[in-house]
Amino acid sequence: MPKPTRRSPLKAAPLRQAGASIQEEIDRLRDDVIFDRLTLLFGAFAIWVLALVLWLFPAPLGVFFALLSVLFVGVIAWAVPPTLRAKREIGHLRQGLAGERAVAEHLELIAHDGFWVVHDLRGEGFNVDHVIVGTQGVFTIETKTLSKPAVGDARVRFDGEALMVDSHVLDRDPLVQARAQAAWVRRTLEELTGQGYPVRPVVVFPGWYVERAPAAAKANVWVLEPKELRGWLSLEPHMLPRHAVELIRNRLKLVARGGA
Repeated sequence: MPKPTRRSPLKAAPLRQAGASIQEEIDRLRDDVIFDRLTLLFGAFAIWVLALVLWLFPAPLGVFFALLSVLFVGVIAWAVPPTLRAKREIGHLRQGLAGERAVAEHLELIAHDGFWVVHDLRGEGFNVDHVIVGTQGVFTIETKTLSKPAVGDARVRFDGEALMVDSHVLDRDPLVQARAQAAWVRRTLEELTGQGYPVRPVVVFPGWYVERAPAAAKANVWVLEPKELRGWLSLEPHMLPRHAVELIRNRLKLVARGGA
């Protein structure tokens, strides 16, 4: 068996959350029970249809073989490619889920410092992984849980304008994504409160070493490993009064519950 060329960036699995066992059972039923039985049902139905056709319209054995072959090839063409794509997508989603949960564990520590945290704030066709609110301001967190090479020293490099992951540019620029999310949160808060609050976009790469050029300190977006976030927040000046934090918190809770 060939050695894997990629590895998870997480050194340890995140702590289990409420309902994890139920979710695992749902996944097992979906993947191992429902899919297998639907496949068998489809195969049995196809054979029954062929038998019915041959009973109604008798034909030589060669015709039966030809029909079965066409059906078999058609089923392969219809089922295999999307199934393989779905399996790959599920793998990516599960890694992303693990990364977001790992980041959430770090944010629990930040909550002890007086910050309020909301997870998975949903907009139209997108979501903001995490939002942090405190007297230091409002921060949106975009999580990028990317596989790392099986060997070698992989790192994220940020020069203040662009970032590279393992010496490659990502297909979707996380900086653009993070800035767009922060702008949406800023607009949403302005609509709900009538006040303009600055929102800092943050991109985190769980398990990656982040190398920043001096110019990165002047960028309006942070690029960090999640464990760095607490220290960076502690250095920020206090710019919001406590009543503003409470107002923002209450309005974002409405958005999180779909009430805004």
